[in-house]
Parts: sequence; C-alpha cells; structure tokens
Amino acid sequence: RGDRGGGRNSYGDGGGERRKSVGSRGESKVLFVKNLSFNTDEYSLKEAFSGAVSARVPTFPDTGKPKGFGFVDFGCAETAAAAYDEMSGQSIDGRQVWLDFAESRDNSGG
Repeated sequence: RGDRGGGRNSYGDGGGERRKSVGSRGESKVLFVKNLSFNTDEYSLKEAFSGAVSARVPTFPDTGKPKGFGFVDFGCAETAAAAYDEMSGQSIDGRQVWLDFAESRDNSGG
C-alpha cells in the first residue's frame, strides 16, 4: 500500500539496488564518455585514452554539431578497465569527463 510506482523507482529497475551500467567492468570493451567539450572530435577523444583502437562522437544530423558525449573502443575488456581507472576524474579539452562502461556494439542488437 502507498506504493504508487508499482514497485519501480524512476529508473524503472524495481529499486533497492544501485542502478547498473549498461556494460560491465571486465566484460565491456567500450567506454561511454560524457560531458565532452564541443571541440572534442573523434581523433582527440581516441588520443586521450591509452590503448584505444577507435572513438565515436555522435553529432546532430541537422547541424553536424557534437552531442557532448562519445564512445571509445578498446581491443579487450582489460584495456578498457585500465583506461577507465586512468581517466576517471580527468579532463579532455578542458572539461572534466564522466566515464561508464558501455555495451559493445556487437552485443547491443543494433
């Protein structure tokens, strides 16, 4: 009684536990990077991470301007985890970035 949300919190995960990342440390080879400078491109994003094999910075289709986040791909999950540890709390192009593990593209069904 009194639970109007049907047992779910605002994340839709049922509550009780901390919200989990889409990808998992030790499994994901991709890092999600948010709070990027609008001056950060794929080249500078890739260069900021040791061991990165590629990077993507999504852009708005109508303007071509970056959306402020990106993805960095690594050859293995261990390299991604090491890069996460190295870059957590660091800045890229003058902005402190926030990192999370992302699901690999080949596992996302898209």
